[in-house]
Amino acid sequence: MRILIAIDGSEFGSSAVRFISRVIGKDAGIDMKIITIIEPVAGTELEMIIESTEQLLDPHNPQAQTAAEVLRQSKELMTESLAGKDFSVSTKILAGPVARSIVEEAESWKADLIVLGSHGYGFWKRAWLGSVTDRVMSHAHCSVLVVRDGDSGR
Repeated sequence: MRILIAIDGSEFGSSAVRFISRVIGKDAGIDMKIITIIEPVAGTELEMIIESTEQLLDPHNPQAQTAAEVLRQSKELMTESLAGKDFSVSTKILAGPVARSIVEEAESWKADLIVLGSHGYGFWKRAWLGSVTDRVMSHAHCSVLVVRDGDSGR
């Protein structure tokens, strides 16, 4: 089984990592990939700052450094939680629109399951802001598991 875990550096992403670590059980041969996405930033007024993928992913970019640290911590948590079990875990930093990046990575990696942490926004706030989770669930080719903070097993 191939599980793609998308995190954003928040406690909600950490909840997703803890939850999947807990429910994997003794299943053998699970491949996991933890990803985080750096989203291009909009400028002021009508001006958009267009940053190339190379600029966003440059190791000297503070956002890329933060993303790398978040992935390192998540991989460490996963490795400690699953000690002695048959699994592999890799990490990857992506750049672009978040929902699209998650869906495209899941398709190209041939994921069987996408795991996301939920920020727990209510209906109106989600409708106003949009929801990465809603967009991923609508466009993913595989199953999507949404982990609410209370499900993390802390």
